[in-house]
Amino acid sequence: NWFNKLYLKFFSSDESILLSLLRIVEYLDKDSLFPTGQTMALASLSHKNDEIKEMGIRIFENWCCIESYDILKNLRVDTAWLQEYIEQVKKDFEEELCLC
Repeated sequence: NWFNKLYLKFFSSDESILLSLLRIVEYLDKDSLFPTGQTMALASLSHKNDEIKEMGIRIFENWCCIESYDILKNLRVDTAWLQEYIEQVKKDFEEELCLC
């Protein structure tokens, strides 16, 4: 809970701290912060900052599981390079998780 409180505190006030918190989430096992980590990654995808959105995608990419795939396949962003990144991650998941 304390980590989630930090995330919420800095979501709209300090993007550099928020990115640092997301980097921590990125390197943790998906189950160690369940479900808070997943919620943080999802919330990051709605942030105005594209770098924070990218971190949300990277978190799901690093976890490489069917749940991450299901989230990313339903995600659309306005920034072209981020959408291309999402599409590439989905293709990688399809190969790695045998979803073809």
